[in-house]
Amino acid sequence: MAIALVAVMLLAQTRIATFAGRVGFVVLIGVLAGIAANVPHWNWYSFSGTYAVANIFMEIAAFFFAGLAIAAVYRPAATDR
Repeated sequence: MAIALVAVMLLAQTRIATFAGRVGFVVLIGVLAGIAANVPHWNWYSFSGTYAVANIFMEIAAFFFAGLAIAAVYRPAATDR
């Protein structure tokens, strides 16, 4: 939940106007979070590669669904910049 709130705060700092763009931005955050959280387990603690890839995939899938919800609710304010 905390990472989703951070994703919304980061999304608010962008000018992404399209639904797909907002979802993609949140998914990219999920890719980075999945890699940052699981690659060290594989590298340092000798978890299997299959386990690490499966956890990264689950993280990306979770952020995809979170991105759908966030993009549906959050719409950037119209500004005349």
